[in-house]
Amino acid sequence: MTIFYLIRHGETEHNANDNAYCGRTDVQLNNKGHRQSKMLSEKLAGIDFSAFYASPLTRAKQTMSYLARDYSSDERLLEIDFGKWEGYTKEEINEKFSKNWNQWQTTEVGDVKAGEHGETMLEAYVRIKLLIDELSTEYPQSNVMIVAHNTIIRLLLTGLFEAKWSKYRSFKCGNTSVAVLKTEANGFELLKINDDGHLLEKD
Repeated sequence: MTIFYLIRHGETEHNANDNAYCGRTDVQLNNKGHRQSKMLSEKLAGIDFSAFYASPLTRAKQTMSYLARDYSSDERLLEIDFGKWEGYTKEEINEKFSKNWNQWQTTEVGDVKAGEHGETMLEAYVRIKLLIDELSTEYPQSNVMIVAHNTIIRLLLTGLFEAKWSKYRSFKCGNTSVAVLKTEANGFELLKINDDGHLLEKD
């Protein structure tokens, strides 16, 4: 049995108020994101972790810096590649790339490339699921912390639950929220999702 703490990085100017799609664009935490990360570190301080993994993007590494001194960085935790959508809001994407956006919103098999030349949902799921499987074997009977991104965490949960890919947004994932996933040889259990009780200020 391995318990994964799946954490979304803190807030950035790109994702404040669900603004722009960030994807692989390497942005930093804003001041609020730093505060959120510090509050999260206080919440998780009493938990014994055997391993720490973070996405290579700066916003994830900055969040992890509040949680652990030593950690590994793995490219399989990168946010999904949004292709031509990066830097645009949902409204702008719908206007500029309406056909591609509609296909993405309605796909049931996860084979539509985001932003015309980015990743598909299925491709993103496969890479993070591979890492989860490897860590489950490497760290049995352990707690493992992962700091990653909104969409990649949602797609992991969508794939595990075998839900329609177009429904991935049903899994909520706020900044510095925690989803707790227990994996065992015969399956998995989602113990918590979108746990952001550590945030004292909400606006």
